This record gives sequence, C-alpha cells and structure tokens, in this order.
Amino acid sequence: MGDTETHTGRLMPTWIPMRDRMTATIALILVLAACGGGTEGLAVVANTQQTLTPGPNRLLMAIVSEEDGSFLAGPDVPTTARFFHDGDEVAVVETEWVWAIPDVRGFLVANVELTAPGRWDVVLEPEGSPPTAPTPFGVQTSSPVPDVGDPAISTPTRTHPEFPLESISSDRDPDPRLYELSLDDALGNGRPTVVAFATPAFCQTASCGPTLDVVRQVMDEYPGVNWLHVEIYADLEAAASGRLEAAPAVEAWQLPSEPWVFVIDSDGIVTARFEGATGPDELRRAVENVG
Repeated sequence: MGDTETHTGRLMPTWIPMRDRMTATIALILVLAACGGGTEGLAVVANTQQTLTPGPNRLLMAIVSEEDGSFLAGPDVPTTARFFHDGDEVAVVETEWVWAIPDVRGFLVANVELTAPGRWDVVLEPEGSPPTAPTPFGVQTSSPVPDVGDPAISTPTRTHPEFPLESISSDRDPDPRLYELSLDDALGNGRPTVVAFATPAFCQTASCGPTLDVVRQVMDEYPGVNWLHVEIYADLEAAASGRLEAAPAVEAWQLPSEPWVFVIDSDGIVTARFEGATGPDELRRAVENVG
C-alpha cells in the first residue's frame, strides 16, 4: 500500500477504492482485447492486488463486455473459474454470486487456494457462453491486511453512548448495538467477534451500506457474538468537507479500500475476511465456523 502525506504532515494510507480499481482494470482489459482480439466477455478481478497472498483466498470477479465495459455476469448463470500459474491449471472452482448493491451490481466469488506468489491467470466459464480470455492478476508474498490465521489487531474504537452515534457512524440509521463495544474490549471478552469497517455516507463503491445491512440481517441470529461497525473516517464533519483522514483502527489494520468484514474467533484469530462485498449466506457460514 502506498503512502501519501496529508496537510497535517502525517502519513496516511492511499485508498484504492474498488470503483476506481474496477474502472482502471476494465480499461486495461479493453485495450488488451482491442490489440489482440478477445471473447464476448472479459474477466475482471476486483480485489486489491496487495491483499492476495499464497494460501486460501476469496476473489471477487466480474465478467464485462469487451465493447463498453458493462457487467455481463449475473446470479442466475452458473460460472466456473479456472486458475493458472506459470501456464499450469492449478484449481477449478464453482463460483458463488454476491450482491454488492442488491439487484444493481454484484460479483462472482471464488474461494481458491493460491499456492505461490507471482503472476496468475483466471478464465471464467459462464454456462451457455464462451469462456473469457485469461486475465492476469498478482499474488504477493505477504499482505499488510490481517489474513485468515493471523491475530486480529487489538485497538480501541469509539463507542456509544460515550460518543454521539452521528459522530462515530455515517450510517443514516445506525444500530446502537454495533457501537456498544470497543474493538479491543471485544477481542478480550472471550467471545467471537464480527467487525465491519465501512463508511456508508462516503463509500467509494456504494457497497458499504449494503454490507452493513447484511451484518444487521445476520447479527440477531448469533447473540453470542460481538458485532461491531467501525467507521472508516475519523472526523465525519471533516469528511463531509472532503478532508478525509482514516480512523486510527483503519490505519492499524492497514486497510487499502472499503468495506471489509472480518470474523474473529474467541482466541482473537481471524477466521474469515470479506473485501468489497459479502452476502448473508457467506457471513452465516463464517460465523458458524467459529461456534
């Protein structure tokens, strides 16, 4: 993750919002297709590239039109993902659909073991349509973002009623239960924790609000779990004026984009993480895996 200096002189993370990543990636793929020909649809990997490392990974992908970059994939078309490293096919995965914005935009999700760092390629095969051309993406040796199996980073976060809800959440209708516990207290109370890092009012992807809706949809089913929302920005009044500064917890977790959801077991170990978007079924499975 790059750094940029703010007007305060502090070093802050450089955000690479998913919307911007998708736009740039689609543009590059369309250029490549124009140069070398292509298929009816082109694959796009939407993850922040520095978060992909050897081991289990959750990839968000899309199929776009090579003519105008519009999304072609949908929830009703079964799609297979084939992963290649150094020209060899390593894994074949049946994808799952997740809505980033319900009934507007979504992604294909592939849970896949990426066995080594370096260049990888993915080919998406939607049922009834030609496969996409191989799309390259990178796997790094390590990631600054806590991964599955890593200890969650214990850091304090602001809570209600100590702080007014409108000062610690940009959600238009915040659920007070998501702000009862500081993250460091949650990680120390012996219960599993689900923490969502999101900024509904300032989200570059428009998927932060829907992500919090998924959290609210699932949380009542698991009363023995700590459920938290951490706002991305430290000063919401300043954020509204365009003076964006990441909250201390976001800096500590080194998050390069938003939203993110982490599932953490009672020992404080990350057991699942979801970048960009997640669905209720995905989140339920992850919570059930930690009891």
